[in-house]
Amino acid sequence: MILKNSILFLCFFCGLTWTADAQKMNDVFNEDVPIAWLGLDFTGAKLIGDREKYGSSSDVKFLVKAWNDLIDAEKNKYNVARATKKKTAEYHSEVARNHNEEIDISELLSNNREDHLHLKEEDIRAIVRTYDFQGLTGIGLMFNIESFSKLEGKAAIWVTFIDLASKEVIFADRVISPPGGNGLRNYWGGSISATMDKMAGKQMELWRKQYAR
Repeated sequence: MILKNSILFLCFFCGLTWTADAQKMNDVFNEDVPIAWLGLDFTGAKLIGDREKYGSSSDVKFLVKAWNDLIDAEKNKYNVARATKKKTAEYHSEVARNHNEEIDISELLSNNREDHLHLKEEDIRAIVRTYDFQGLTGIGLMFNIESFSKLEGKAAIWVTFIDLASKEVIFADRVISPPGGNGLRNYWGGSISATMDKMAGKQMELWRKQYAR
């Protein structure tokens, strides 16, 4: 009897867990559930090629901040609600900004072509667990920059949806996008814009078919 009750409890608990996880996943694709934009994370990023253009460590640190500034300053172009097909989006880029302050800037620069695609989903989950979400709850969206590669002429960006209360990644997927624009800030800013355009186009629907329950 004890064994039978334990099995029933375990099944009940697993059912509750599955239901909760399914709800969080479905909330990602529910237009009525708001999204919190958390900013661009550079924890595992590699800036490949163009070494002379990046300049000093202080110049690179300024650029990391400037890429987040770009999104906050041009919300019509970098429209998170449009990208995620939500009615509303809140901007909390200070979350990633504060975390980026802890980065060893010297580790970002690379001339290795193989660094273009060097992160795995478990790396993204590990990065997210180190974050302080400053009391935010609900669904969060972060772009984890994997690489801006001049050698490949492409950016690799992990689009990461997060349950903020538990710090658990709901799902994360890599998107490859082209850059475009004048100067390093706008050039790679173009890849962020292109990623959001892909999401607003077909990508969110493709993810919905793949992940929603």
